[in-house]
Amino acid sequence: MDDAGLLEEGRRSYDAHDWSAAYRSLCAAEAATGLDARDRIRLALTSALLGHDDECERHLAEAFREGTDAGDIATAVTAAFWASFVLANRGETARSRGWCERARRLVVGAPDTVGAAHPACMVVLLESLLAFREGQGDLAPRFAAIAADAHAHREPDLEALAGMGEGYSLVLSGQVEAGMRRLDEVMVAVTGGEVHPMAAGLVYCVTIDACRCTLDVHRSVEWTAALSRWCEAQPGLVPYRGQCLVHRVEVMLLRGLWDQAVDEAERACALFSHPPQASVGSALYERAELHRLRGELEEAEEKYTRASRWGHDPQPGLALLRLAQGRPDPAVTGLRRSLAEPVESTVLPVVLEAYVEALLASDDPVEATAVVGRLREAAADHDVPMVGALTACAEARLALATGDPATALRSGRRAWTLWHELEVPYQAARSRVLVAQACRALDDEDAARMELEAALSGFEELDARLDARSAQQLLAQDPAHDTAPAGSTLSPREREVIRLLASGLTNRAIAGRLFLSEKTVARHLSNIFTKLGVSTRTAAAAYAFEHHLA
Repeated sequence: MDDAGLLEEGRRSYDAHDWSAAYRSLCAAEAATGLDARDRIRLALTSALLGHDDECERHLAEAFREGTDAGDIATAVTAAFWASFVLANRGETARSRGWCERARRLVVGAPDTVGAAHPACMVVLLESLLAFREGQGDLAPRFAAIAADAHAHREPDLEALAGMGEGYSLVLSGQVEAGMRRLDEVMVAVTGGEVHPMAAGLVYCVTIDACRCTLDVHRSVEWTAALSRWCEAQPGLVPYRGQCLVHRVEVMLLRGLWDQAVDEAERACALFSHPPQASVGSALYERAELHRLRGELEEAEEKYTRASRWGHDPQPGLALLRLAQGRPDPAVTGLRRSLAEPVESTVLPVVLEAYVEALLASDDPVEATAVVGRLREAAADHDVPMVGALTACAEARLALATGDPATALRSGRRAWTLWHELEVPYQAARSRVLVAQACRALDDEDAARMELEAALSGFEELDARLDARSAQQLLAQDPAHDTAPAGSTLSPREREVIRLLASGLTNRAIAGRLFLSEKTVARHLSNIFTKLGVSTRTAAAAYAFEHHLA
């Protein structure tokens, strides 16, 4: 292929979004005859989309110089715009502002006969995006005006970015539904291929972050699926880097796409480690979550520890790991500490639901009741299905622990319905276990067995090994041969304690065996004595032997 053919092939591949082919041809054309400023911008953006950030910046700087020297203000401002855009996405705000200022000076100093309206629009948009990143409020009207100007001059990339800023600004100002509708509109243009992938990546990340802020799982799932299909149609595309890649992992985890989530989490960890970025802590946390859910407890512990070293709070995942290890006391301590600090509103309901589970495992229904009250308040403040589902789960657990299976059944079924509608299979399966336990407590063993079998099937499909094992154990239980007397309410933990007590262990030895404090063991024994109507360790041990608990 001759030199002109290389350039034409590069342009065709670029227009077709075949980034690998475009990169090869444009690089070859550059080596053979060089590129003009516009083709150099094409090569720069192609380099960025393939993950070659340093090359991107070099080519944009060269295109800016060439455009400026030739008096081509539109091309020079375009190069400065993308340089500022790329640097801002990398968190290099000062350098991003420097490029924005370069573009502004060109526009201010240009004659009125430049012949294109978009350079000025680009500068105003850049300044607004930088203000947006810094958290300045009341930007929606400014973004709306920019979007209208961009639409009038048929600049779809600028229109999409301005629409994104308008939508998210509305969400942050409390106009959630209007803001999300605006973001939906922009995302339709993105997934329809109307927006350059450089802009599309940021629009997607901001939209998913808005979904997180509003706890809108449905939208997160739908737009992530749409973007996945869009990305797969573009060979070699490396679209999402930064915190939005972590959000993508979170959505995949929720949807039950755990194999894909593992791959994305590993990619995020690698990207954020070289060079080191703060987001590596978030990526490590999500990787730890996937290990925990699959029963790989040692690996999970190691990743939670590393996430903490990077400044990411390992809660509530670490507390749930401690529960899986049979250590409710450190789980309670860790969550109590986390809740004593400022907690992001999007995370708070998840932490509270885990806290209820930990408190009940530690036999503290009084504080658990108070925490369920906090969850109900959160559900009233955030009228979204996810918070309702978390609250219903906590209510079911509390009702089971306090001997109210009818309430537990209602709450458990409501939780399952909400998780099922949200398409969150792991939590849906866990809710079925709660329903099964409530049915069993109401002596409906057939219903309990069917619910447990359905939950087990869900766990096995996800490869949630610990939950699958727990469901199998519950299925193997035969309530007809339960040796505990009618009215006995010994919890699983209390049965463990009484079994060890009957074997002759001291409180200290029991605490060491169960990874509890001696104070907690003493509290368990006090509860056991009260429930069994005994007053001595000897009488409790005799009860255990008589009822085959030891």
